Amino acid sequence: MNRQPNSDLETSQKRQCEDSNDQPRRVVHHFFNPDLAENFEITRPTGTGASGSATYILSRPYTTKKHILKELPRNLPLEKIEWTQMFSHWLRTSGYTATPIATPCRINGRSQQCFNPMIASDCDGSSWQCIEFMDGCPRKSPTTQDVQVAIEAIAALHCRAKSFPTPRPRELTGWQRRVRQLSSILCSPRIFPNKSNFSTTLSDEVREWCNQFYSLLRSPEVVRVLTRMTSHTMPTMKMPVLQDCWWEHILFSENGQTITGVIDFDSANRDDPAVDVSRLLGSWQTENALFTERLVDLWPEAFEAYTQTYHCKPDFSTRVQRLHDTAIICGLDRWFSWVLVENRQFSNMHWVIERIRRLFLATPHALKRLGAD
Repeated sequence: MNRQPNSDLETSQKRQCEDSNDQPRRVVHHFFNPDLAENFEITRPTGTGASGSATYILSRPYTTKKHILKELPRNLPLEKIEWTQMFSHWLRTSGYTATPIATPCRINGRSQQCFNPMIASDCDGSSWQCIEFMDGCPRKSPTTQDVQVAIEAIAALHCRAKSFPTPRPRELTGWQRRVRQLSSILCSPRIFPNKSNFSTTLSDEVREWCNQFYSLLRSPEVVRVLTRMTSHTMPTMKMPVLQDCWWEHILFSENGQTITGVIDFDSANRDDPAVDVSRLLGSWQTENALFTERLVDLWPEAFEAYTQTYHCKPDFSTRVQRLHDTAIICGLDRWFSWVLVENRQFSNMHWVIERIRRLFLATPHALKRLGAD
């Protein structure tokens, strides 16, 4: 006997799935009742950067409250998203008000085996989450005070996060993954196909950067530096951190005196808190072409503010710098693979080109600092 729909709601949802090509509107019905779902204005955010996932802003007339509807990467385990949602919610309920909370589903098409009340499954097999929209603006070129305010907020998050009880399955730390990638760069020649999704002009430019980058990495002096890096060990700290603590994910109040939002928890995991400080300060350094300085020399007040809030070992600034400099090398290696080998498409390819260019320009300075490490 064929299974019959167990409710009018399920029948309505099935009809929507069959009859509508408006996927975001369709997915919204998983999270909100029909009257509310139909009343949302659905727009694309202007600054999607390197995101490869569909992302929409949900807003309604006569209210300032908004939501973010985001498709989850298909290669990301849903259990990982479940953990990040719990982590963000736990921070919020512990008094850290800058983290967004996920919206529960009204209905869920996934099987009970992998059911999660805050992850919706669409009829095409894609998974989605709906989270609070956090007000505020990121600072692309921050003042010294901006950097200090942001770092103090990250330190406060870390102070609370270390008490988060929910474990994660054993995984490699960020540094262990970095060492593995550096070893691969040293041992495996990079081979890139002749065709890509870029226009001819852009493709030629990116390929020239690519050729120069790997030619530099094959020089005897750089090989010695990278080989020495692969023998370094870093403390194995298994506390919850954001990992993708990019400058655009830190939102400031209008007067810049407080942080109103710390967003995009999808990459959160257990690791060394130096990862977040390295990622945030490093993203500001490369964004503003401040390539030559060590992070602690650029923003000594930020390091002092962090250590006053969160207790660190004496080698903290060294760990932060080593993570940043190797992230430049490994990040550029990944970007070349994504765009020249895998032909990945991103929502803003011009942003991608600019990101590759900045990492390329930062590479000689990162290698120089690593050589002196």
